[in-house]
Amino acid sequence: MIIPNLAPYKEKFNAIKPVLKKCDNIFNVIDSLNFTFKDIVWRLSEVEVQVDSYGYITEILDAGLNPEDLKIHITCGINFYESFYDKEEQDRAIKTSLSMIGHELIHREQTIKRKKNIEIKADGIKEYLSSPHELMAYGYQIAQELRDFGYSKHKALNLMKFNHKAVEDISCILGVYKMTFTKPSQQLKKLLKHANLYLEALDD
Repeated sequence: MIIPNLAPYKEKFNAIKPVLKKCDNIFNVIDSLNFTFKDIVWRLSEVEVQVDSYGYITEILDAGLNPEDLKIHITCGINFYESFYDKEEQDRAIKTSLSMIGHELIHREQTIKRKKNIEIKADGIKEYLSSPHELMAYGYQIAQELRDFGYSKHKALNLMKFNHKAVEDISCILGVYKMTFTKPSQQLKKLLKHANLYLEALDD
């Protein structure tokens, strides 16, 4: 199991919160984020929303790891960057960013440990979500999002065991897996196993 160290990123977000609140346009936000996070490249998406594979219109939020310099690249739409200087939405934007960063930090460690680039060759969504690297990273994201929502370790573990619908309301990742693999599957079983392991491992 790889537990991403988000502490430095949380500290940097806390430090620039006042700066972001004073921004009056998204380009100031992007400049501030790129100046603060040296190992992350923040970019603006050319489109604002997208239609996912299930027909839902979603905000553009995409993250990936550059295999050459191991920098994290995050691409977001205008609305997401605007939320960084909205008093009510800033915390949500930061938590969402940290969730994406944690996912990519896991891929970074996977790459370093194997001393070669992790290239996920996927022909479609099922192959992509079946990757053991993605199962681990998405399992972490489910656990982190439950904890960020305010659930204790005990409460989150109970939800994972008895109330998947409540988990899906907080983290869409589980819902995506359940819609992709409609029957009980090894992929879903492994995802839940990773999520439970991360819930046990994450600090209170």
